[in-house]
Amino acid sequence: MVNKHMKHEPIATEQDLLTHLSEARPILHRFCTRITGSVFDGEDLVQATLLRAYQGLAQSIPINNLQAWLFKLASNLMIDNHRATQARPEGYTVAHDNINSDKMINDAALDDLDWLMTLPPIQRSVLVLNNGFGYSAQQSAALLHTTEDAIKSALARARGQLKGYIPSATKTISDDDTRRLKLYTELFNQRKFDELLSLTIDEIKLDMVAKAQMHGKKDIQFYFSNYDTLTNWHAEPGIVEGKPAVLVFEPKISKTTPQYVVLLEYAADALKRLQDFRYARYVMESAKWQVV
Repeated sequence: MVNKHMKHEPIATEQDLLTHLSEARPILHRFCTRITGSVFDGEDLVQATLLRAYQGLAQSIPINNLQAWLFKLASNLMIDNHRATQARPEGYTVAHDNINSDKMINDAALDDLDWLMTLPPIQRSVLVLNNGFGYSAQQSAALLHTTEDAIKSALARARGQLKGYIPSATKTISDDDTRRLKLYTELFNQRKFDELLSLTIDEIKLDMVAKAQMHGKKDIQFYFSNYDTLTNWHAEPGIVEGKPAVLVFEPKISKTTPQYVVLLEYAADALKRLQDFRYARYVMESAKWQVV
């Protein structure tokens, strides 16, 4: 796992945050993906974290370390959400394990999002902070509002789980999903956008992730017309995290690796929602994908 960090520069205004967003967002997404166990849930958490960040700036909260602040906001949002949906959330019980915070974990396990989701939220956050981004027990404790002993205890328990690590099985999709996905991809590649439009519900929703949201056939028609002006792309039907997905390749960049993904959501055979990650390509850095 690549250990990347944002620049440590003071953030005082929304403009300061916007200036650093192109660098900050992919790194924040990498962190959020691992504590939520999904590249798509990770992006949802990124958006919630940035909203909380803007709210904090509006309250004139001083920010000296952008990465640590965003990781703290994301961790707290994830844990709060877990507590809201669980009858008995995991606490900060201190055990007597004494673990070296610099010891490295197997990269394959740390990148296995399904395995990470078997860990309780606090263990997951501590593991990602320590082994993914090099945070010490002291730094992690400050971010998560707990003690160093609690951090070391959570880290020891998480690493204990690693001893029985087995790579997650490859996910599949249904025959109906495969059929709809292949039809969409075929029409998309042939630029038969009118036919695609006829397959949508009237109030179809489009999320251009990290860019804009649209709804209705008129907006979707404009969306398709934009693709019609582009030349350097082709699509393949695929699966990302068990979801039917259109994998978009740009041969001038890579003929073998998709640059981004478009998720499709149907009501029966009618397309009701599109999520296009063209402007959030960093999602593919952590995504496990396969061509159908």
